[in-house]
Amino acid sequence: MSKNKTMAILLSATLVLGGCIGEQEKPETNVKATEKKTTQNIEERTEITGETTDDNYTEGQDISEEYPNEPKEDTDEYVGEESDDNFIYSIYEKHAEIKEFIGKARRELTIPDEYNKLPVTIIDEFACNNNKSLTKLTIGSNVEKIGGTSFYDNEMLLSVNFKNPEIIKCIGASAFNGCELLSDFPSILPNLETIGNSAFYGTAIKEFTVPSRVEKIEESSFESCKKLKKIIIEDGVTAIGNSVFKNTGLESIIVPDSVTEMGSKIFEGCNDLKEATIGRGLKILGGVFENCNALEKVTLSEGLEDILYNAFYNCSSLKQIEIPKSVKRLSSSDDVGTNIGTFVGCDSLEKVILHEGLEEIGDYAFAGIASTPSFNKIPLSSIVIPNTVNTIGYMAFAGLKNIKEITIPGNVVIISGDAFAECNALEKVIINEGVIQIDYDAFEWCDNLSFVSLPDSLVQIDSRAFSRDENVKVHYKNNVYTYDNLEELYNLING
Repeated sequence: MSKNKTMAILLSATLVLGGCIGEQEKPETNVKATEKKTTQNIEERTEITGETTDDNYTEGQDISEEYPNEPKEDTDEYVGEESDDNFIYSIYEKHAEIKEFIGKARRELTIPDEYNKLPVTIIDEFACNNNKSLTKLTIGSNVEKIGGTSFYDNEMLLSVNFKNPEIIKCIGASAFNGCELLSDFPSILPNLETIGNSAFYGTAIKEFTVPSRVEKIEESSFESCKKLKKIIIEDGVTAIGNSVFKNTGLESIIVPDSVTEMGSKIFEGCNDLKEATIGRGLKILGGVFENCNALEKVTLSEGLEDILYNAFYNCSSLKQIEIPKSVKRLSSSDDVGTNIGTFVGCDSLEKVILHEGLEEIGDYAFAGIASTPSFNKIPLSSIVIPNTVNTIGYMAFAGLKNIKEITIPGNVVIISGDAFAECNALEKVIINEGVIQIDYDAFEWCDNLSFVSLPDSLVQIDSRAFSRDENVKVHYKNNVYTYDNLEELYNLING
């Protein structure tokens, strides 16, 4: 067999179908496989018995009859292409694959169970894409894998029926992407293992169960499925990619404990999503609920450690939330320069429960939209900062209009710039012993601030810390400093 033909067979048999691996890895050609096995047999015999090879042995000789107990390789080699009136088939020794639909335009199409007594197990990528007349599709009883873009942009497709849904293992990337009318589709394929990128993008399916065999729901798999109201994610799924359910009609979601990784924008724009539960497996929660303006209730489980900067951005119906005891960082950022905090735009948020164990309240956590405190509409009227917090980031609470009193725990080293800027109702601030620095504009434009207690531990305070707070009275080391003599206070502390 020529080297070029051998390579062609190898490439054909290892075809990747848009996230669905081909039926099998292509075995080595017979000659090479025999040579490899023969050499292995002789080496093993020499190692075990001490015997040398037979002087009569020649390279390439088949000695399988001499060693009948040796397992024979199970091959399924590519044979070639054949066709009938409807399809071009890729033929292998033990199975056939649909390569391309070549039949006349029709409203209904059935993928056959067999071709010339060979089971049809795979529908290749691009096999039947851009079919503008097809409305009903029936998948044969032996099909296990549907390749990427195989039915892409079949804009009139209404229903897909599986003769044997129990054996479907893979739906490749964009397999049904663009089938905007597709609503009749099985709600569960129990042994499904792979859902490729954008597999159902923009379809009209109403519900689906992701079985436990699926390790990862790939990016944008169900994005823009406007009629998708119900998704069940079975325990066993470990990862959910970016934008998987973005702009869908989901009304509630439970992420199981098995999920340890979630991408960004997963539920962004789900305007009907009212309730969400995140399981115990997740350590980092990113911007998964952006612009979910109907979201009212979120349950976060113990085990979560980081809530990133824009996790609940513009969740305007969220009224209260409890942050688990395991969370160490709130509004931490994996994007240098970001200015969208965890709860920015949560215009109904009245109650946030923080627990001991929290270490960092990051930049913009509760701040105004686009870093502008004046636009902050969060109605939060009180918040208790846990004693374990050591960092209060830039503009962390800026613009909260209803906060009247705040206590800064002694573990906080620095109160960052603009941390409480434009908290117009703020009247009383107690800064506990241990805090050593207050940055610029930390309490700027707090019009009603009248009482501030500073600790002896303070070693640096910016000259604009209480800028424009004309009613302020600052208590430090048994002395009281008004707005007019703050410079004296600053000089005393800064040396």
